[in-house]
Amino acid sequence: MPTAQKLTKAELSRLGKLPRRSDLVIEGGKRDLALYLRENKQTFQPQVALWVEAGSSFIRSMELIAPFQTKDGGISEALNALVLAFTGPFMAIPTPPSHSPAKSNGSKDLPTLTKPQASLPAKVVVNDLVLAEAARKMLSPLHIPVEYSNLQPAFEEVFEVLAATMGADENAGPPEPFSWEIDPLLLPPLYKVIADYCRGTPWKYMPDEPPILLKLGENGPEPGIETFYASIMGGGGIITGVAFYYTVEGFERTVEKGLAQAENDEEVDEAIEVLRRSGAPIDEIPQHQLRKIVADLIDQDEEDEDEDEDDEELVKDLEDSLAVYLEPVEEVDPTYLEWLQEHKLKFPSRQSVPTFVRVVHGSEPRQPNATEVKALTLAVEALNLFFARYRRTLEGPVLPVGGLIYQAQLASGVTVEVTFPAPDYEWPDDEEDDEDEDEEEEELEEPDVPPSPTALTTLYRFQVKLDWLKTVWRRIEMRGDQTLHDLHKTIQDAFDWDDDHLYAFFMSGKAWDSQTEYVSPYAGEGRSASKIRLENLNLTPKKKFLYIFDFGDELRPLVTLEAIVPGGVKPNVDYPIITEAHGEAPPQYGDEEDDDEEE
Repeated sequence: MPTAQKLTKAELSRLGKLPRRSDLVIEGGKRDLALYLRENKQTFQPQVALWVEAGSSFIRSMELIAPFQTKDGGISEALNALVLAFTGPFMAIPTPPSHSPAKSNGSKDLPTLTKPQASLPAKVVVNDLVLAEAARKMLSPLHIPVEYSNLQPAFEEVFEVLAATMGADENAGPPEPFSWEIDPLLLPPLYKVIADYCRGTPWKYMPDEPPILLKLGENGPEPGIETFYASIMGGGGIITGVAFYYTVEGFERTVEKGLAQAENDEEVDEAIEVLRRSGAPIDEIPQHQLRKIVADLIDQDEEDEDEDEDDEELVKDLEDSLAVYLEPVEEVDPTYLEWLQEHKLKFPSRQSVPTFVRVVHGSEPRQPNATEVKALTLAVEALNLFFARYRRTLEGPVLPVGGLIYQAQLASGVTVEVTFPAPDYEWPDDEEDDEDEDEEEEELEEPDVPPSPTALTTLYRFQVKLDWLKTVWRRIEMRGDQTLHDLHKTIQDAFDWDDDHLYAFFMSGKAWDSQTEYVSPYAGEGRSASKIRLENLNLTPKKKFLYIFDFGDELRPLVTLEAIVPGGVKPNVDYPIITEAHGEAPPQYGDEEDDDEEE
């Protein structure tokens, strides 16, 4: 029989000052959790001490109990949790919104939050005889009755959800310790290039698509695979690392599946927020595991057979690749950390512990073998050299025409050709954007005069400079058959402006000179910029003219025609193009936002 726990005089005084609620019944106790944890090189199944409100099932307190950290089978820890169920702190409870009229923007009212107050209950119901007796003795000075009952509907409901959320499984055995059948001599070079990759933080400036093409030749991961298509993960803030796909088609299929999956993200986010507001301890669960669990719970009305089929389909959908995931130390298998320590392998930081996976199409993922580790090491080293050489360019708003090609000379003497973007990658179609562009083109009037054959091959090179910030400018190249409206749209892209205002070009360089003005095709009056081709403007090199966008704020870039190059149009280039960018474009509405902040 555990020693009876007594409250100190200070604790009794503090608790005695709490209000008593005649409608409050707290039920709970402790129970083994079918979950294996590892701490201090020990694998164990914890107990959970859980106290809830009998009427609302609100969690008033919870604590995980490690068997090697308790002296009395968890009695003391459960009693401490019971005291916290009286005093808090408590999570806020979401209250459903009132039935108010819908907002004009269509958004939904969010639940309001009500924070429970510290109070003493009318009664405590405990699911364990020994714990009930200990609680009775502890609470007798406060005159709080304690009853034993193993029928606790609120406790059972909360425990079931909690166990599922934490991934408990009654049929699961203890996890196997981490092991990797690999030549230990291959590991130090691999972990070194990963550490260099982490120090470079390429995910801060690289998108996950388009991919980077790496030509490994005979150093590929298996016969017949001589190239990798690298995707830099981390820009979205969910998963950090790098994935090397074996084929461009495999990468394209992965992107398509990701776009489809993104449609379900909002529902998962809302469910997680409801769990958090209700007091569920979800912050203790790794985010990627939590999202998967919540997504599974959303679909829990499906039959088990259907779920098995979904799992099989998921495995079939995986594309051949080698992946490196960088995870916080708290989310990594503890036995893997012990394995790293035993092999004297260091990870870059507590936020970036690398794990390695070979994804096999149609099969379960596995650890990479020796040949795959060698290829992975070479590929990451090549990426590191590529990023070191071109980081400033990659951080800029535009890439050189034709992208970047780099011959990475590795320490081993191997040369890996790195190309970004991968030339054989096809961007996924955006049907809505295509439809919008088609509608816009249908509304625009085209020039009355057809282009001459010479116009199709003549290059016009412009410099567009901000008159209020002359260190910021862009270089744009166009064909002679294109229009001033095409130039307008390219300027919008070059400075990342929203194309939501009227504009005009003044070929004399003087603002509001109606004699040389070409206006937006949506202006209604005046000569349309969409009806005049560059070849018909009688332009000469060094010609300067004015572009005014947004007639309220009057953004005034100055346009200079730097050169006209007959035959300068390159094949397979989608003109107009931005070929050079200097300086960071200021916010389009910067002054307006500053005014709002001051108010």
